[in-house]
Amino acid sequence: MGFTYEKKTAAAGPFIEITGYEGEAPSLTVPDEIEGLPVRSIGNHALADRSDVREITLPRTLKTLHLFAFQNDANLEKIRVFDTADDCYDGVIRSCDALREIAVEMTGENNYVLMRELLQDTDNALSFLLHWPAGEGKQEKTLRLTFPEYVREAREDTMARAIHFTIEGAGMAYRECVEKHALLLAEYDRLLPRLTSYDDLSAAEICLDRLMYPEALGEAARAQYETWLLGHTEKVLLYLIDRQDADRIRFLSREHLLDRKALEKPLQAASEQGLAEICAMLMEAGGGSAAPLSFDLDEL
Repeated sequence: MGFTYEKKTAAAGPFIEITGYEGEAPSLTVPDEIEGLPVRSIGNHALADRSDVREITLPRTLKTLHLFAFQNDANLEKIRVFDTADDCYDGVIRSCDALREIAVEMTGENNYVLMRELLQDTDNALSFLLHWPAGEGKQEKTLRLTFPEYVREAREDTMARAIHFTIEGAGMAYRECVEKHALLLAEYDRLLPRLTSYDDLSAAEICLDRLMYPEALGEAARAQYETWLLGHTEKVLLYLIDRQDADRIRFLSREHLLDRKALEKPLQAASEQGLAEICAMLMEAGGGSAAPLSFDLDEL
């Protein structure tokens, strides 16, 4: 059992194309080379229609993701890939409804082709974690960006014998902030007011992303993200508690981005789940509140 593949030849020389995987595995790591040849592509439908895979890690040697490479992988949650894989065909992540994060190791400065193509492939909410390693006088940095979902609707105009397409939600506008060789972060930051209450969870992710990884973040944008989080403390905390995300709750507490008047329900939820660390943070954040919190950590 393992990866199936074909040997192919291109102008750059012979290479391996992955054609499938025999067996089941929750995590797949595609190797850099097979039989001494670099793995440069994932073939059409090669790893599609799987329910076992939750994570896929792709090698730096990879250049091409062919048609529907991971289509309909029902439980796929995360993909790790290098920005060198910038030849991306249609449908690579189509119908991967559980997919929430794509981590991209950046080998250069401004190659966002893969990111742009994958964003065009799904209307679901999706986050990208971009990492630039230190080297040649450059500091290590990380940037995380979330792109909300959107809905494309087709409406038939029988009188005009035409079909009109409309887009609901701000997800497409956020996607337009990614160009092949640039991230329009100032434009991305201006889009927060376009999100509605329907997008609150995506808005929470966006605010946290930009404050925790503040690449090119202006003061006005910082203020709007902080104001949004303070105004939605209860909903944000309940979301993070459900995910048991202590790191982000710690960030909110440290940066004083929690409204003390909105801590009671989140603290109750954390207590019911036995999350002692989160309870302690919320109780500390609620110190001096007009409505004192009355939970005892010894009961957890």
